[in-house]
Amino acid sequence: MAENDTGRMALEALTLITSALTKLDVGQIAVVSFGKNIEPLHHFNQPFTTEQSGPQILSQFKFDQQETNLATFLETSITMLNVAKEEHAISNTNTNTTCQQLIFIVSDGRVLEKDTQKVKHWIREAEDRNQLIVFIIIDNAKSSIFDVKVYNVIDGKMQFTPYMDKFPFVYYIVVRNIETIPITLADALRQWFEMMSQTNN
Repeated sequence: MAENDTGRMALEALTLITSALTKLDVGQIAVVSFGKNIEPLHHFNQPFTTEQSGPQILSQFKFDQQETNLATFLETSITMLNVAKEEHAISNTNTNTTCQQLIFIVSDGRVLEKDTQKVKHWIREAEDRNQLIVFIIIDNAKSSIFDVKVYNVIDGKMQFTPYMDKFPFVYYIVVRNIETIPITLADALRQWFEMMSQTNN
């Protein structure tokens, strides 16, 4: 993300998302940074406050990792959600409350690995567990993700296809203006609640 100069906007997006979720009182929030290494920055069982937690989390993002291990990030995130759901069930044995879970990924979108099957596996795993993944792509008009091409060798011939044609996430939005984030968040939450309502019914 450093190469595309999208790090600052990604942090602004993260701030808007966590602030909105806190105001909506959706429950526990966790934040994870990912690149070559995966690092949980804020755990579900820790209280989240915009004034204290926000600056502490933001200061830990460096955008200096040269690789992105998306499959491991998804595995780590889904495992964290599974543990949180189990803990929620244990602490709410006498109530009828359900644990509904949502994952926001904020990135420049250039995250596909050579072997995308692992990524697709964890996307399916999240779907099976009713965990909605929303990918927010922070784009730079000067170096847009829509201009990126990937190549495949088919019948001995090299063919180029748009990068986004192979993007495995169903729910994603490309953001160039940070002011569109609130609308994106509202739409994602609406789809999330609709999905959970259909599941519960």
